[in-house]
Amino acid sequence: MELTKVWFHVQASLTNQEGCLYFYDSNSFEGVCLRGRLIAHQDREHRELLWTDDSVQYYPEGVMDDDYTVLELEAEEGRQSKGAI
Repeated sequence: MELTKVWFHVQASLTNQEGCLYFYDSNSFEGVCLRGRLIAHQDREHRELLWTDDSVQYYPEGVMDDDYTVLELEAEEGRQSKGAI
């Protein structure tokens, strides 16, 4: 996916504050989908929680780079899937 498309999806999600995360294990075909409210954190405390030395290659201005935002998903519902479909 192009970076511009990803940014568009992030902006749209922040506008309506809804989001979804899907995690899966491709070996066992097990996964979980969480849906809920997105919260954008742009304060230093939240940014530093996820910042690593390697992050600077994506955010050259450092931890307070305007393009760096921490998204939190406050899950309201979830679904688990097991086994091959």
